Amino acid sequence: MMNFFQSRKFTLLFTVVLFCTFPVLSSNSSAKILKMSKFEKKPKIDGKIDDDCWKNLEAVSGFTQFDPINGVPASEETFVWSGYDSENIYFAFLLKDSLPNTIYGELCPRNQYGNNDEVTVILDTYNDERTAIMFSLNPKSIQKTKNYSMGFSRTVDIIWRGEASVIKDGWTAEIAIPFKSLRFKKANMQTWQVNFKRYIQRLKETDYWTPIKRDEKLLTKSGKLEGLENIHPNHNIEIFPYIGYRYSTWQEEIDKKLAAGLDLKYGVSSNLILDMTASPDFSEVESDPFIYQLSPYEVQYSENRPFFQEGNQYFRSIFSMIYSRRIKNPKFALKLTGKQNGFSLGVLEALNDNKGDPDSLFSVIRIKKDIFKNSEVGIYITGFNQSFNWNINNSIDFSLNLSDIYSLSGQVGFSLNKNKTNKKNGMYYFSFSRSPDTGILGKISYERIDPYVDVKTGIISQRDYQTTNFLIGYSFRFDSKIVKTIDFSLGGKYKADCSGTPTARNVNVTSNIIFGDDAALWIQYYNGDSKKQIYDVNDNLIWDNSFYDNRGLVLAYDFYSGRLFKEYGLEIDLLRTPIYSDDSYTKLTDGKEFRLIGYITIKPISSLEFSLNLNYVNQKKILDDQKIFGGITLESSLLYQITKQLYTSLHYAGESEYKQYSMDILLGYDFGNGDLVQLGYKRSILKNLVRENGYSIFLKISYLFRI
Repeated sequence: MMNFFQSRKFTLLFTVVLFCTFPVLSSNSSAKILKMSKFEKKPKIDGKIDDDCWKNLEAVSGFTQFDPINGVPASEETFVWSGYDSENIYFAFLLKDSLPNTIYGELCPRNQYGNNDEVTVILDTYNDERTAIMFSLNPKSIQKTKNYSMGFSRTVDIIWRGEASVIKDGWTAEIAIPFKSLRFKKANMQTWQVNFKRYIQRLKETDYWTPIKRDEKLLTKSGKLEGLENIHPNHNIEIFPYIGYRYSTWQEEIDKKLAAGLDLKYGVSSNLILDMTASPDFSEVESDPFIYQLSPYEVQYSENRPFFQEGNQYFRSIFSMIYSRRIKNPKFALKLTGKQNGFSLGVLEALNDNKGDPDSLFSVIRIKKDIFKNSEVGIYITGFNQSFNWNINNSIDFSLNLSDIYSLSGQVGFSLNKNKTNKKNGMYYFSFSRSPDTGILGKISYERIDPYVDVKTGIISQRDYQTTNFLIGYSFRFDSKIVKTIDFSLGGKYKADCSGTPTARNVNVTSNIIFGDDAALWIQYYNGDSKKQIYDVNDNLIWDNSFYDNRGLVLAYDFYSGRLFKEYGLEIDLLRTPIYSDDSYTKLTDGKEFRLIGYITIKPISSLEFSLNLNYVNQKKILDDQKIFGGITLESSLLYQITKQLYTSLHYAGESEYKQYSMDILLGYDFGNGDLVQLGYKRSILKNLVRENGYSIFLKISYLFRI
């Protein structure tokens, strides 16, 4: 078996050598140019653009609408000044508004505002038209930071400063971004790409400094930022220790714990970052929501721990090769991420404490290479090692942008496990799509998971299937504030087990309507039949032999406005589907299912927010209308941002079928840059645990040292 793996490893290494020879092409030959000036005296970051350094510079302006009418001049003027010194890059903004009383911004925790007036700096520091960091600020000086990579964006925490101020004819903003917080190539003279985005909430209008057509990739039309000389991140070192005390009681058991931990970030080079953690922080993660287990497949939860969120863009792939929630109790973990010479690198090592069982080691290596125009190929190797068990997985993947609207992607991988057959252990995915802003759209894809795939580091819920999907449709675009787009499509699916026996066949009709910039209506009807997997007497999942009717109508409406009713939505599912008639998933019956999913977020004032999420499901037999399952899951939260630094929150999650709930209360003071004090209370009743009823109180203090 090891010879088999070694041959696979050789194939992967050969592939790396092969794709190193592909060129990285650039398409932005006529970009606007932003010339940087070096400051003798740095500006005071207070949101008021009255410093002498700004007065001596000429602003850039001339923003163009992206939405609602693409390509026309912006409705309101925006002016931008920029400069730098040895430590930071600076931006100042004057954002004119003819109705300044309508300027809207929330007072809330960092990264959590939505649908506000906003200004954003988009920096492509690698100058590769693939990755960027977005620094956004609202009129209440609340920051939002996102990593953008190949069309995907993810919220991150990065140290920078920003302040804003509302004035009589609009609002102003100042931003300072430390070079220590950025990753860039090592060079005496830097050339980056830059763009600026403004969102005007009352007009539902998005404007960019450099014009972008709707079919163009965001970073291919950025401006050039030139003039940065002799800047260095100085091998940034961030030491983030915390100390906390936790008192917990479960029924008659009491646990008192004085905990200490340490996160460390080290800039190995200007664009390669090493993150390490020992005894990761336990206090900031809210309790998971309740999700009913209505099938034998594993439920995937989101990752909220800061260490495992950091640098996630470097580990992304089609299949979930790494599911960090498997690392429940890490004793120690390190992560190396970065990009250099067109290569993206992600390495993760984590030692997990298995609470009585031998510790397990998780290992991940992810390498991607930029090729052609906005395309990439990569390899993925993950490993799980325990004294009595091991698992190794490897894959090759690619994402090719053949033009602005055509793309081809795929992934092929294999899993190898101790004491298991290493045949029929492959994972395959291929997709070809056409996705214009208007006109004919289409997609065809194929996916296959072999019966003996077992990725212990990731999450592959269902096995022994192969699926072919197709979609053809048309998208209409309207330059209107009322209706933005209407899409119609006809799709279909053919599914079989890996031996070729059919397991599902259906066709669907879908329509999606986007109203302005704040509402969407989605409607789908599908009709077909399907089989499902059940457990046999040996607890193996096998395909049931019977076909069942499988049809349904799904309607969903979502509204995002900001202000009083910040957002709300409703989804109704009316389904005719096979359902499991017992908790052991050994029997199926012809059934019907009704789902009602609703949410609402209310913001009576900019600093107070209440949200409620409800999910109701009811399953019945077709034969006699007998109820099989019915229950409600509920999540609610209340957030009060007393000042920009002081906040309190309450989060509740519960469900009706098994009478479980959890509650989190938090009082915190954020000094900025990660320095904070938190006092928290958690209480829960969990029927699926040995210890049903308990609560926990904790106090945590953390402080960031940056060298």
